[in-house]
Amino acid sequence: MATSLALHLIKSFISKSSPPLSSRFYRSAQQQQHLVQASCNMMTSSLDTPHIERTESSYRQKDIIPCRVTSIRCLSPSVKHYQLKPLLPFTFKPGQWVDVFIPGTDAIGGYSMCSAPAPNPSDKKPFELAIKYSNHIPTAWMHESCAEGMKLNVRVGGDVFLDDITASQTQVVLLVAAGIGINPLLSIMRSGVNHPSTRYHLIYTAKSLLELIFKEDIDLLSTQHNISVQYNVTDESESPGKDPKTDDKRISYSRLTLEEINDVIRYYLDSGITKENMRCYICGPPPMIDELSETLLIKPLYEKWW
Repeated sequence: MATSLALHLIKSFISKSSPPLSSRFYRSAQQQQHLVQASCNMMTSSLDTPHIERTESSYRQKDIIPCRVTSIRCLSPSVKHYQLKPLLPFTFKPGQWVDVFIPGTDAIGGYSMCSAPAPNPSDKKPFELAIKYSNHIPTAWMHESCAEGMKLNVRVGGDVFLDDITASQTQVVLLVAAGIGINPLLSIMRSGVNHPSTRYHLIYTAKSLLELIFKEDIDLLSTQHNISVQYNVTDESESPGKDPKTDDKRISYSRLTLEEINDVIRYYLDSGITKENMRCYICGPPPMIDELSETLLIKPLYEKWW
């Protein structure tokens, strides 16, 4: 009975013709493991090892590209958004990141792009970063010293991405993001508008409503394209009327569980989609990645370097 109810809720949630439902799917009593929540920056780590050393085995482009910072704005009390315009042809794949060389120092930060790549690299289309504050030297500099008009050098890297050919051959792309981990997955989603036959399903969890950065952009994407979205807010009680966002029925005011994610996977498998035709990307704090990489019904793709 409970399992049938879960599938009914998921099916109703995914259906474009049905009103959005809460993402509070049935949870097995034996799988009430709470995924660790944290609003982590890609550079926030318990390790003291610099980013460039932690990623020394990762793919990197050869070229270092000069860019101009054209815009800086706040997305939340702890996250700033940066728009950088390349001064030379620039290309990356959805899900990749950049080394950011901090001027006047030897420090190098690493941050995932949250924008889609330009169709033509020679267009030098601006790209976007969202960076959560920490006392890590590169990140603190980006928050406290970086200003519009400054020039920064960057270099693209990363082994986990979704290219156009793979996306066009995939029926379902499941994206699981925690906190600032939304960045590379949003890049993948934004690129998904080029693949109308592929369904994208985002599960996005954060500590508070304010930390659900890019929510308005994500909601707009979900109304215009083949994208389903559900949110989990962990540290706020549901209080309709307090804020218009609290009326969003896709928000569950509870911690995300393993069973919720596996219920979504089961729905697609029961619909006739094979594991081979699904791809799952996860980005969040290491404890979450550790758990999901071992227990999801399909093997997720991720980079664990922060």
